[in-house]
Amino acid sequence: MRLEVGGTKFEIDLGAQQLLAVERDQEKIAVEIKTFLSASPLTDYHAALGQFLNYRLALEISVQLVFTI
Repeated sequence: MRLEVGGTKFEIDLGAQQLLAVERDQEKIAVEIKTFLSASPLTDYHAALGQFLNYRLALEISVQLVFTI
């Protein structure tokens, strides 16, 4: 799943452990299932959290752009 906001491209990680995606009309839902199997689960957690925060910000900005146009 791809999303472009302000010239920045975001893409749901297709290499995720498991990816569930649904599209209906103009709505898209993606669920990315992460595992924490590296030598440092805390590093995995921080990477997943950072990715989540980036996705959330991009979605908030894209929603704002839709309502201001």
